[in-house]
Amino acid sequence: MSDTPRPADPTGVVYDRGYAPYTGVRHGSRAVFWAIVKDGVRRGFGIRRKFRYKILPWSLATLMVLPAAFFVGFAFFFSSQIDQGALDFFGHQSYAVFTTSIAVLFVAFVTPELIVPDREEGVLAVYASRPVTALGYLSARAAGLALTVGVFLFVPQVLLYLGLGAVDPDGFAAALTGNLDQVARFTAASATSMLALAGPALLVSLFAARVATGSGIYLGTVFGLSIAGSILFEGTGQRWGAILSPIDNANHLIAWVFGGRETSLPERADIAGIVTLLVVAVVGVVAVVYAHRRYREEL
Repeated sequence: MSDTPRPADPTGVVYDRGYAPYTGVRHGSRAVFWAIVKDGVRRGFGIRRKFRYKILPWSLATLMVLPAAFFVGFAFFFSSQIDQGALDFFGHQSYAVFTTSIAVLFVAFVTPELIVPDREEGVLAVYASRPVTALGYLSARAAGLALTVGVFLFVPQVLLYLGLGAVDPDGFAAALTGNLDQVARFTAASATSMLALAGPALLVSLFAARVATGSGIYLGTVFGLSIAGSILFEGTGQRWGAILSPIDNANHLIAWVFGGRETSLPERADIAGIVTLLVVAVVGVVAVVYAHRRYREEL
């Protein structure tokens, strides 16, 4: 028995300060949806986070813009010295294909960053206490991912469009109004490229236990599929191997949207762009369906 003396009168005091019910605005599921979307964009770009979370996304964003600046500079200094065909090479399609590898690195970072921490840190239980369903949560996360990757791909294309217009010999206004078809094309190319790269990343992130693990597995899977697809198509003549690589699928869809040609595996296998788009869409649907089945048990 302990000899520690006990207080003579172990009682407390309760202060009744009155009940004050919540009188603010009661937000519904729509507000929760947009809160999750904004949270995803902030996570992706490291906004309102420590400096170390900003280094990778903004470094990749800088690398994404540098080729656009080079293309504009080349057009400015050499437009009068080379023919139009050579100058057209430094356009939106070439830029999109050239920067696909940078986009892969960004998707490898941002997708696990949006998907894994909520599961790893037990935040899903907090979401479950709000008016949000599994479908609503996944829709918001998918929208945040699409917005983040879309901005990463789309904004440099806009800067390239404005830069090429500024150095156009016909004048800035004439260049902008005369090439509006390019805006529609690089918008569609950004969307299809995002779908081709982010769909597999989402699927991988659903199995990853850590953000770094998800990024590593995704990069290994993407480049592994590129090698496997090349071996199957070029080594054994199996045409279906040409659509295994997300990188080649993204580049093929970019060329398909712009109506040009390039050296991706689906292009060399003479696979139609619509077929590649269907394959990419199927991967995305599989990822979403599996995610819904998994999160339905937790939300």
